[in-house]
Amino acid sequence: MYDTVSVAGLNAILWTLTAVAILLSVGRFAIRYATAGRFYWDDASHMLSILLLIGLAAAYTAGFPYSARIARISSKQEAPPPPTDPFYHNYLQLRLVVTLLVFMVLWSVKATFLIFYRLLFDVSETFIRMWWAAVAFTFATFW
Repeated sequence: MYDTVSVAGLNAILWTLTAVAILLSVGRFAIRYATAGRFYWDDASHMLSILLLIGLAAAYTAGFPYSARIARISSKQEAPPPPTDPFYHNYLQLRLVVTLLVFMVLWSVKATFLIFYRLLFDVSETFIRMWWAAVAFTFATFW
């Protein structure tokens, strides 16, 4: 992949799509405020999702040069650094951060939908029981 798209190109794609997500979210917040006159808990969860997404994009931006270097090493274009080189440690730390942020973004979006559904369908006792079961399952499977 790094032989066809540069790190700068990947960064441009990543931040363009992140900006689109932010703009769509701003539109969502504007519509919510215009129609309801206030914000709800699902909006707070959605804001958390956006903040986590920005953190994820930043972590990917920091990790692209490491991934490009690994691609060069695996294709024998560059000699691997010695095992004591901090490159490996930094790369593994970034991979851990990216993995954690991916799951946090996904689950915060799930929480947003769950909260939104609770606001929409707070009329049936059966639905509330099913909703709590879905919440319990969602949070039990987080890790």
